[in-house]
Amino acid sequence: MVDSSVEKVQNLMLKIKVSTCISDNLRGLYQLKRIQYLKPELDIETRWNSTFYMLQKMQKIEMTLNLLADVLTLLEPIETATKLLSATSYPTKGDIHLVFLSIQDFLDSYIGQEEFSQIIVAASIHQKLEKYWNIIDKFFIVSAVLDLCAKLKIFNRTEVTNVKNIVQEIIKQYKY
Repeated sequence: MVDSSVEKVQNLMLKIKVSTCISDNLRGLYQLKRIQYLKPELDIETRWNSTFYMLQKMQKIEMTLNLLADVLTLLEPIETATKLLSATSYPTKGDIHLVFLSIQDFLDSYIGQEEFSQIIVAASIHQKLEKYWNIIDKFFIVSAVLDLCAKLKIFNRTEVTNVKNIVQEIIKQYKY
């Protein structure tokens, strides 16, 4: 008599093995993660160790898929942000600022978790977003300064010096 969990593994392995679509999708996930593809192993009645090998392979596949789940956890809010900003006809600085800060806060929450398998990926994405934000922020500053309604009113005293330096730096680029 076979345990129901073993039966579920048998059915899953068989489904993966016979379905080209599922097998190709699984192989694609492995390539995305740059992990060697683990081909499903079937339980064969005449081979007494085959159940053990099948369950052992399933455990390895499950561990790999958990790593992929962590990557997907990191990418999901970025995908949501992309949809949000793409759906807006005119995303404002406020929209973009909120999205960038939200994603950075989200990534910060995972960077501090030792049990999270993708800390390095989270830190790398966070660093890249910070780099982009620094570039984008300069252009937002210039657009705010050039806005007749805002000028320097929206900046506090400490920011005004920085804003003036950024604008002067951009003007220098166009002089030469």
